[in-house]
Amino acid sequence: MKRHIDKELMQKYIDNECSKNEIIVIEKHLQECSKCKKQHEKQQEISSEIKNLLSGAVDENMEIPEFDSYINARPCVYTTTRPKNRKAAIWLLPVTAAACIILLLILILPKTSKRNDIEYNISIYTENYDANLPFSEQDYIITIEPWDNSYRHN
Repeated sequence: MKRHIDKELMQKYIDNECSKNEIIVIEKHLQECSKCKKQHEKQQEISSEIKNLLSGAVDENMEIPEFDSYINARPCVYTTTRPKNRKAAIWLLPVTAAACIILLLILILPKTSKRNDIEYNISIYTENYDANLPFSEQDYIITIEPWDNSYRHN
């Protein structure tokens, strides 16, 4: 193994959760790499301390009930409450829907503001028009100029 063993794989090895191939590779690497061997000893010490602390917290005579019997003993019952005033509930849904639609329109639609839109005049012309060439192969001159609104009538 060219790289060091990561902590997750090391813990998997300590907990005897590795496959046979992983165990062979890890044990070979631990013989060759002193850094990983120190990490293994340190991590194994921490793991054993945690297991000792947890074993002291668990009572060996503790009875753990079966999961199925717990479900069967306490069936789930769902109750619903109806509003006392049905007339209020009848108009509540359409009013809420209308309010949501209005709010959505306010948020989505762009705000209109007074803008000074500039209009442009776009001119396209050619000096040497060849009727035998397609439009895309013609040489055109394109000019874009601001439109003069002084003579425009509203």
